[in-house]
Amino acid sequence: MNAVLKKIISHEVVRNSILLSGGTVLAQLIPLAFMLLLSRYYSNASFGLYNLFYQITVIISVVANGRLEQVVLTTKTDEQADAIMVIATKLCLQAGAVLCFVFALVKLCFPQVALINELQYWLFLLPVAIVLNAQILLLSAKLNRSKQYRQIISSKLVMVALTNIIPAIFIATKGFETPAPLILGYFIGLMFCILYLLRKTTFVWPRRFLFTPHDRLKLKPYGQFLYYSTPAILIDQLAASLPILCFASFYGVAATGDLGFAQRILVIPSVLVAAAVAQVFVKQAADYYHQQKNLYKLTLRAFVVLLLMGVVPYAVIIMYGHAILPFLFGAQWANAAAFAALLAWSGMLKFAVSPISQVMVVTRHVKLQSLWQLLALVGNVGLALLAYVSLEPLQYLRGLLWLDLVLYSVYFLFILYSVKNYN
Repeated sequence: MNAVLKKIISHEVVRNSILLSGGTVLAQLIPLAFMLLLSRYYSNASFGLYNLFYQITVIISVVANGRLEQVVLTTKTDEQADAIMVIATKLCLQAGAVLCFVFALVKLCFPQVALINELQYWLFLLPVAIVLNAQILLLSAKLNRSKQYRQIISSKLVMVALTNIIPAIFIATKGFETPAPLILGYFIGLMFCILYLLRKTTFVWPRRFLFTPHDRLKLKPYGQFLYYSTPAILIDQLAASLPILCFASFYGVAATGDLGFAQRILVIPSVLVAAAVAQVFVKQAADYYHQQKNLYKLTLRAFVVLLLMGVVPYAVIIMYGHAILPFLFGAQWANAAAFAALLAWSGMLKFAVSPISQVMVVTRHVKLQSLWQLLALVGNVGLALLAYVSLEPLQYLRGLLWLDLVLYSVYFLFILYSVKNYN
């Protein structure tokens, strides 16, 4: 048994994952510690509006640079990676300019729509937050490519520290009566994170704002990332964010705050461990792909390790979450604890499957991944329509639980097919 454990730990994926996990644990403990304070002052509705702002930022920022951070991470030479970074930055800035116009038009033409009305003037801060977040993804990929994991960890610490310190400071001035400190804290965290990353990477800003024929020629070999992966990840983010958007539209921002809080608790194991494994796994999978090694075995090993690691934290949430969470964060979060205990069953499966899913990009099975993401969107849209017609919040979440269990089981089968077909 000891020999088996030593063999697992000595593996490069596991060793680097432990390094990233250690820093990511600290990055997650900071907001968790602050949540013990913030959750007792800021209302469910304030957190609901913050979650809405955050979800919209994430949905759009993952596609604002055309998913070219994956190319930066997996391309063969550093020169190619640098050229792609410049092109991706152009695309990101152009997307930000377009979004400014689109959000202004939406605010003007649809002022009575629930989501628009809730966001109010925060709608105009969204394009800047989206551009910042997209650039953070790009710069982090550059650091990941050169295996500068400590710098990635430090950038996360900078962002999460400021994201939580700013709202805490406002408590002293009774600023907690509005969601403004929560949103401003996140925005300031993004700004300082990107400043830190720019200091740690060799990055050249584009000299021209618009694309040139030379840029299009460089992008041609990576067309599938723009034409397949970008729509696919947008569909994926929409599917993942629809619960928050549905709650904000149908059940109010207070219920949205409860669901957002439950989701925040459920992703703690993923942030602590699975996300770190994913970063290292993608790089190692790319090396296996180029070197024609056994990618199927690598993927299966990562899945088994993740599944075993996820059993304990999610079991605790299922069995004791209804008592622990209100005690730690305040009685106002009792509904959020019930939401978390219900969704933890599917959270355990997501914990094991999501980190290894990017191997489908490495093996060029982008279309198959897009198919699953389309299935996920269709399923979540169907559930949202039922919520619009007749479902209560708990009924909606029970439907979401079964939908996720089916979808992620199918996803795992798709992943195995992609690596087995490659071999």
